[in-house]
Amino acid sequence: MNNNELVKILENNYEEIERALAGKKALDEVMTSTEAAETWGKSMATVKRACQSGRFYPWEARKSQGTWLVTRAGMKRLYGELE
Repeated sequence: MNNNELVKILENNYEEIERALAGKKALDEVMTSTEAAETWGKSMATVKRACQSGRFYPWEARKSQGTWLVTRAGMKRLYGELE
């Protein structure tokens, strides 16, 4: 990803980034990939592959001691709103 692409992504997601930086309900906005898969009705493998392949933006997913953590916003962006 080049700098121009990154700038476009940041501009298009300004409000989400601003909320994340403000720490608004930070712990409520992050979950394990297993929890996210169960909540959205996806297989754990599907969410893990999305994490590994870079489908999540860098601020939407990261690995912590072997566990993928994802944001609620990232899941909504990839898989839609919860019903």
